[in-house]
Amino acid sequence: MRGVDELSMAAPGIPAVKAAVRAWPLAEAQALAAEVLALASAEEVRARLAEVAHEGS
Repeated sequence: MRGVDELSMAAPGIPAVKAAVRAWPLAEAQALAAEVLALASAEEVRARLAEVAHEGS
């Protein structure tokens, strides 16, 4: 299996991140990953991820 198998973060944030990851259907997460990997800069990736986060709230 491929993908992220470890995250480094402060312990209090772990439950929220786990919940967010589990809420995403795999196909949608894969499509978003492919989309952002094709972007030209980290700034573009951050902007796209901010859009997605805003859409979900």
